Amino acid sequence: MEALFQGELRLRIERAWYSVRARFDGSDPKVLVRSAFVGAAIGLVGAVSLGIVLAYLLSGSRPPWWPEINSADPDFVQTAERVHNGLASELHRGRPGTVDERGVWVSEPWRMAVATPEANAWLAVEMRRWMEDRAEEKSAWLSDVRDVCVSFQEDRVLLGASMDTPEGSRYLWTTLEPQVDTWGSLWLRASTVHVGRLPMPAPWVLEGARSELKDGDGDSSFIPSSAAELPETQELIRTLLGERPMLETPMIRLIDGRRVRLLSIEARGGKVVFLCRTERPATG
Repeated sequence: MEALFQGELRLRIERAWYSVRARFDGSDPKVLVRSAFVGAAIGLVGAVSLGIVLAYLLSGSRPPWWPEINSADPDFVQTAERVHNGLASELHRGRPGTVDERGVWVSEPWRMAVATPEANAWLAVEMRRWMEDRAEEKSAWLSDVRDVCVSFQEDRVLLGASMDTPEGSRYLWTTLEPQVDTWGSLWLRASTVHVGRLPMPAPWVLEGARSELKDGDGDSSFIPSSAAELPETQELIRTLLGERPMLETPMIRLIDGRRVRLLSIEARGGKVVFLCRTERPATG
């Protein structure tokens, strides 16, 4: 489909050019100038028209990396539950360690990895269950969002959501660059935003969405209406623009009083690798 429209675009431009050349021989210079402008205008209109059509088609085109999601498949559900239980087991596992100068017991750094298919199963099953169990105003976005998907590539993470619209399915996704800085804060900066297969600079899209939200009508071209009403949405936009960290202190508190601190995060080989440390604060 894309090749067809590109070929049609070239054909229209060539026709406009030949039309100008046909009027060149024996023509008055003023006529030539007018013809050149007319030809250029025709070519420009054709290019813009086809560009708009192509952009619209691309916005509804499923990205090549987008996985198949089937939450009704027992194997898919089993994978999600296995990942969920495996992560919980890793977080709570006893590990050797020592007491530091602050009197805090700390373990040796340890790693855990999650592959792309496992993460997508967890997002589709476990995360959705968690959202459905939350307050109604927090889970309203589920009526607009069909799937949330992720792909781990070299040094970057692709994260997106598919939505059902009156015009059909739309795929909105972004390229993230995860990083834990020297102060221990987790950053998730977006470098690009894509609508289907149509890439756009992240600052342009996110600043535009933020401006639309500030207008107070809750109507954004890139954000589902239910999500636009949530107060966290503005903070998420700031996070993706790199204006604030995702988490000042990326840490999970365990029920036994221990805590697991994220030291670094890296995407490579189709997996995301977390480097962590378990801590137990001093008592008394």
